[in-house]
Amino acid sequence: MTLYDKFINKIPIKIVGIWKDQFWMKYNLQEVFEQIGEIECVYVPKDRIKNHTSFANQIYNTVEKIKPDLVFSYVNGRHAIAEPFLKIKELNIPTVNMYLDDANKFKLIKPLAHSFTLNLTCTKYSIPHYEQNNAKVLYLPEGANPNYYIRQDVKKDIDISFVGGKYGNRLNVIQALRSKGYKVEVKGKGWAGGKASFKDMISLYNKAKIVIGFARSSSQSEIKSIKGRDFEATMCGAFYLCENNPELCDWFESDKEIVFWNDIPDLVEKTEYYLKNDSIRKTIAKASYTRAITEHTCMNRIKNLFKYMSETFGV
Repeated sequence: MTLYDKFINKIPIKIVGIWKDQFWMKYNLQEVFEQIGEIECVYVPKDRIKNHTSFANQIYNTVEKIKPDLVFSYVNGRHAIAEPFLKIKELNIPTVNMYLDDANKFKLIKPLAHSFTLNLTCTKYSIPHYEQNNAKVLYLPEGANPNYYIRQDVKKDIDISFVGGKYGNRLNVIQALRSKGYKVEVKGKGWAGGKASFKDMISLYNKAKIVIGFARSSSQSEIKSIKGRDFEATMCGAFYLCENNPELCDWFESDKEIVFWNDIPDLVEKTEYYLKNDSIRKTIAKASYTRAITEHTCMNRIKNLFKYMSETFGV
């Protein structure tokens, strides 16, 4: 019986999860895995890993003891080596690794990508890099968990909000919007407001009339990739005005569910238009919310993953 068969028939699935002990994993994938079966977590050490052999043994010994139906990880070469995952393959246990920074940091996943049954990427740009390294890959961006990313009935008393790190073109964009007199609230690494707690993030998504999105994968790169906030903000009912990323059109309909901006003048013009036109903005926000809550939940992502693995690998 495949993972997809078990999922559809609600037969509990036993999983070993390997990742950092962070709220993003806990509130999204970990909770979904708990809903569909049993999960044993092996957390990546908080301190820099100096002895990879020790952590590799911990991974393999846990899998050998639990004998799960699936090993799901979010690791790169800073956290792990290929050996334990190659040994797990010999046990005929499928392994899936998600790494969402591969667009600009592929060198970190390159040494072990081949050791997984399947790699997950959030950008088509990275697919050839996996294939050139004899690694199986599926383009399947992250989703969001509607149990935590919630549309709240609150007053939208902020014009614009953004949650994320301060790098690349982001400072210039925020300064341009503030120079027009808009009330802009920003939280994240590097900003004066500091990092956002999970509660802060949900509040900023709900209280802003417009949530800004950025698509560039790093401060030094023009490469674009899908971000978690693309689904998190829309699942919170936000009107999402995102830096143009053609791949996002695979998941939302442009101008009907989300709106793209191309450069700062275009962003300023669209900000002014949508702040003045409440009904149009609310209609688009409602459409993106419906799309997100219907198609872009973590549960749907896992379902699609299992379906692909069943059809491709027979597991």
